[in-house]
Amino acid sequence: MIHESPEEHPAPEGHDHEGIFDAQMSLPLPFVEAPEPFSTVLKRNGREESFQRSKIANAIFQAARSIGGQDEGLADSLARAVTIYMTKQLGSHVPTVDHIHDAVERVLIQMTHVRTAFAYARYRDRRARIRRLREGDMALLLGELEEARNEGSGGRRDERSFFVRTSADTIISWNRDKIVEALVRETGLESSMALVVAMEVEQQLESANIETLTTSLVRELVAARLVAHDLGEYRERHRRLGVPLYDCERIIRGLTDRTTGQDPQATDRILAGAVKKEYALAQIHALHVSEAHLEGALHLHDLDKPDRLHQMTLSPAMVAAFGVGLPGAPDFASPPRNAATFLAQLAKATASFQACVAAPLRWDAVNYHFAPYVRDFSPEELNQFAQMMVYEFAYRALAHGGDGPGTELRLYWAVPDHLAEARVVGPDGAESEQTYRELEHPAQQLAWQFLEVLAHSEGLPVVAPAVGICLGSSFFQAPGSEAFLTKAAGLVEAGFRIRFYFRRDTTNSASDAPWKPIHTAFSRVSLNLPRIAYATGKESGFMEALDQRVALAALALSERYDFLEGLMERGAAGPLALLSVSRSSEPVFELVESCGFVSVLGLNEAVQVLFNAEMHESDEARRLGKRIVNRLVEKSIQESRNRNIRIVVVGEEDNWIGQRFTDLDALSYPKTAKTTIKTDTKNQKMTYETGVALRYDRGLSPFEALQYEGDFHVGMDGDHIATVSLPDTGLTRDTIASFLKKAHTQTTVNGLCFQKE
Repeated sequence: MIHESPEEHPAPEGHDHEGIFDAQMSLPLPFVEAPEPFSTVLKRNGREESFQRSKIANAIFQAARSIGGQDEGLADSLARAVTIYMTKQLGSHVPTVDHIHDAVERVLIQMTHVRTAFAYARYRDRRARIRRLREGDMALLLGELEEARNEGSGGRRDERSFFVRTSADTIISWNRDKIVEALVRETGLESSMALVVAMEVEQQLESANIETLTTSLVRELVAARLVAHDLGEYRERHRRLGVPLYDCERIIRGLTDRTTGQDPQATDRILAGAVKKEYALAQIHALHVSEAHLEGALHLHDLDKPDRLHQMTLSPAMVAAFGVGLPGAPDFASPPRNAATFLAQLAKATASFQACVAAPLRWDAVNYHFAPYVRDFSPEELNQFAQMMVYEFAYRALAHGGDGPGTELRLYWAVPDHLAEARVVGPDGAESEQTYRELEHPAQQLAWQFLEVLAHSEGLPVVAPAVGICLGSSFFQAPGSEAFLTKAAGLVEAGFRIRFYFRRDTTNSASDAPWKPIHTAFSRVSLNLPRIAYATGKESGFMEALDQRVALAALALSERYDFLEGLMERGAAGPLALLSVSRSSEPVFELVESCGFVSVLGLNEAVQVLFNAEMHESDEARRLGKRIVNRLVEKSIQESRNRNIRIVVVGEEDNWIGQRFTDLDALSYPKTAKTTIKTDTKNQKMTYETGVALRYDRGLSPFEALQYEGDFHVGMDGDHIATVSLPDTGLTRDTIASFLKKAHTQTTVNGLCFQKE
């Protein structure tokens, strides 16, 4: 109860007559509803807000509690009395905030709750001074906080101290100054305001009667005070990243989809990735970029690995010429002398570079770079070495719990154009007078044995290494090429997922530094094309909105570029030290030479919404799709100039991204999306067609669909490939090889892979 009695404070003169409130209404009034003829209150800033009697009741209760009161029911009854009084005084006129405060004090005194009235007056005065604080009177507020703290302890300073359990598993005494220092250091908040926040937190802890705190709790309380002072920007800088306890337990116990059957190392990576993802969304990307990702307008790749490049294709010549490791590091190894050492060093380099790259690493023209080491091998020795290659990279995947990225080894039958006239780097890193064109035969023998090992690897998890076969401009002129293609087609028939890259461009010349990376992408952003179509409905509006979405994606790429550039600037002391080293006085990697991907998904569904027909149904629908792709490429080139980074358009091949987009679109655009979203026949999940693909199951032969899709590949990045579905029966290696040759010579697709229906 509110600890006051009528005997302690005699009723004011005139209390027994009608005036302030009706005399016949004795308090408390639990069953009487006070009249509320006015519905709004005039605030000091001139705005009107809805009148809420509960706010008056709460203010009275807080004042009473400061002197020991605990009766919330009585506070509510007194608030009703205040309403009755104001009705008599003002009628239907809109009261001001000061009218209400005056009424509260008057009623409290008239109802003999004098001590509560005095406490309320102090509270009112303190609030007024806090308002003045916001005009710069900081010292005044600090004094008020000290006064409030003394009042809360009955005018005595409590000798009791708090203890804080830190994240380093130590317990330290409470120190208000540490909060101030942390706020100033982490957020840039002015020290005087930081002291206000710290004192308010301290006051809250004293009233909560907690003796041992955690740093997490302290941060939560500080965050709440920052929000209360309308300092949300500083709160964002002060926030603590982490995983909720419930989610953390499920991850560690293997109760989530991603951790079922995984070892503790896998849960380490998932938990660390969750924190990095929060960091990327909060710190690397602007708020509206992060919101666009969360709502499904676009997808920011590698959020759990923001401190890595997105993709990298490397040349084994780097290892052949320089060995592995960082100069001066204990594990630095000289250039390899024989094939076994070269393979061991290549595996070591794979582990080192993969730590800096989010997507699976790729090694280009592996068979040609190993050719000078194996040129004198017998067929048996060559087969044994090919086994070592396959087993080494398969083991590396198993060592990561089976969920690690599968390194892609790319093979060429005909010598690639960019190596044809380059000088061979052989044992001990020596550069010979020979060119790689002269090593075509041993390189072909190694590639053949590599496929032979895969074909006889029953029970081996050969999803790693992944295999990429590059068909260059002179592939079909090289002796034995069709037999090699048929052998690769036999692996496809057996269920191996081989990616075939079509290299039709013959303009590549020998590089002065063949050991440099072949291709790098620093980041990737996928666009949800159907969502743009849902929102606009017409081609003209779609194109304008598409420009805006590409600009947003370019901003996201630029933000990631700037972040990675900052990491690179730290050189050998930074997390990307491996990418900062130089060889032969040239840097191994230069971020400025890297590109950012804008990948597209659901082109078919976007056309369906805009044109009311899918791309396989008419030439006009396909022409609309082509106009969209052309606009994407043009806008990406424009954004490249604007932001001084290289942006290229690719297709999105990841079905999971399509499923994420459709889940969100089904909620935001249920009517339109219902007739547009497709169902994945394998897992029965909603999705869109990947990249710029047409629907192969709707009246088109696989080759016809590939011809149409090739039109969209023109102007897109060369590593974007089409996916062709194979029937479970009726195909042989010869028909698959024939299909590959036909696709290479009669379409413009950048490449393809096969999957079983």
